Amino acid sequence: MENEYDVVMLGTVIRAIRAQRRSICNRWEILLRARPHRSPLANPEILTHKIPETCDEVLERLHFHRIPENFEMKEPVCPCALNPMLDFFAMGEMAMTEGMLRALRTVPDLSMTERSKSLKELHHVLHHLRVQEIDLLCSVCQLEPGAAEPQCHWAASARSR
Repeated sequence: MENEYDVVMLGTVIRAIRAQRRSICNRWEILLRARPHRSPLANPEILTHKIPETCDEVLERLHFHRIPENFEMKEPVCPCALNPMLDFFAMGEMAMTEGMLRALRTVPDLSMTERSKSLKELHHVLHHLRVQEIDLLCSVCQLEPGAAEPQCHWAASARSR
């Protein structure tokens, strides 16, 4: 049985944040372009096309998501610190949080607890997606921690001959 908050979250709050989608995507792009990129893959020209798709995925997951009890948020680990998703999701979290705060102002009769829970749900969904995306890209990375150049097996073997 859903409690009163779940009904509000599934309905009014999600509709309110969906109404903010365009401004969220625009803000996300502005924040991403303003930040110096840490690698060529983090170039905003490459990443901005992913913003609407990611925003839609967050909103979809938010609709069906509930934070599990005793959940601990582990931070994704990127040994080389060049993963473009690090900045992409940092800027996305800022834009999505701003959008949620604007959305919550449009929903009447929400208690502070319900507002807080809405923000926690959003951050949990973003965190879960961020960890997935960062871990996925890091799993195919060819950089060794602290290395400045990719460690291609073919190039390494050709140099040793």
